[in-house]
Amino acid sequence: MNVARTLAVVAVGALLTTTAAAGVATAGAHGTVLNPAFVSEAIEQEDGYEAIRNATLSAVEESVPASAGTTEVDAGAVVAEAVDRQYVRNQTEANVDRLYAYLHGERADPGLTVDTRPVKDDVAAAVAGEVANASLATLVAESGTELRDPVNVTLLERMTSGPAGYEAARATVRDEARERVLDAAVDRALGNASDDRLLSLAIDDYDPDDYSEAEKERLVAEHEDEIRTALRQYLSEERSDEIDARVDEELDAVRADYAGRTAEDPVENASLAIQATVAAGLTTDMDYGTFRERLDADRERLGEAVGDRAEQRLDAELPDRLDLTREMGAGTTQRLEDARTAVTWLDRLPFVLPVVAALLLGLLYYVTRSVPTVLGTVGAALVAGSLPPYLALGFVRDRAAAALGGADATSRLAIGLVERTLAHVGAVSLAFTAAGVLLAAAWLALRYDLHEKLGGGGSNEPRIA
Repeated sequence: MNVARTLAVVAVGALLTTTAAAGVATAGAHGTVLNPAFVSEAIEQEDGYEAIRNATLSAVEESVPASAGTTEVDAGAVVAEAVDRQYVRNQTEANVDRLYAYLHGERADPGLTVDTRPVKDDVAAAVAGEVANASLATLVAESGTELRDPVNVTLLERMTSGPAGYEAARATVRDEARERVLDAAVDRALGNASDDRLLSLAIDDYDPDDYSEAEKERLVAEHEDEIRTALRQYLSEERSDEIDARVDEELDAVRADYAGRTAEDPVENASLAIQATVAAGLTTDMDYGTFRERLDADRERLGEAVGDRAEQRLDAELPDRLDLTREMGAGTTQRLEDARTAVTWLDRLPFVLPVVAALLLGLLYYVTRSVPTVLGTVGAALVAGSLPPYLALGFVRDRAAAALGGADATSRLAIGLVERTLAHVGAVSLAFTAAGVLLAAAWLALRYDLHEKLGGGGSNEPRIA
């Protein structure tokens, strides 16, 4: 082989080496970072959806009302229930598909968006559910409007504990109302009755002529407790119907007070309806079954109103679709455009490289007119173009880990994606290297007639290329 031919073989071999290296990069890229299925699988296996979910939780949780107006809302809990793993998977996979369609020139923009409508619907339902499941005591205690004394949290809990507790609570309220009415009646009698009438209740065989007016006033003051006790007993026994009527009037006033309250705000109005039902249960002859039926209906309306309020707030603060593309900075947008240009060329390489390789092989054969030389040159080019990248993978992996290192989930996901990509590139490199070794072995076999020697014949002289 003359010098010119040798130089031509070296030049073509160098071009084949470059083509082999480009082939490794192209095959590796199309099997990993340019393959949306690979990316989605890597995110799944590297638990990347959890990192994406945490970021989504932070964004959405800020828009959930901390209070439903009647009971505190655990924003973290309701958002965590709405933003589940399946939702994150669906949103991520949709964005990956749109991004790759953009990179491959199938759409004009990346279209990176997050559909928040499922989250808003689920959050509103969860908020409504928390309110609907809250205890009556919690709803009333946090409503901002309290029932009149002596109603308290313990009494409200008894009302919903069952028929016996309900009747006991009603009896407690009525007994307390009766005590207040009797106290007021005793005060009125004590102020209106004459000293002689009052003293006759406390002193046996009282004779008004035995005392002066000054002594009577002193005796009334001294025996006030006995007089009050006697008056209470007298009023309870002799004026029982009148006392009961006044108790009914007081309870009716409480019921009417709550029944007449309304508000324009749906949540406040539903809360007032619950309190009106409670007041009616305590102050009328409403049975426990009717009370529970009305209370459950009121609570359901309150839950719906609170859910609507949460959804309205989410609608105001969180659009139905978050446009991530619009929120990207100019630098990120430019990098995506540069990546799109690079991907466009990478998409062409699977068609261009085989053509280039075929032309180089034809040129090589034309120059050498030797099949063994073609096999040996191609084998050497494959090994030279694929083995160095494989040997450099460890260095690249370490540098990437150092650059992306961190304890957060996002860093772990990025490192995982890099490691999986490099592993795939390594497998492709080894495949190219193995092919090169086989071709080089074929060249040796032809050059030294090993196939004939193994068969028992042939010369020991190497074949002239």
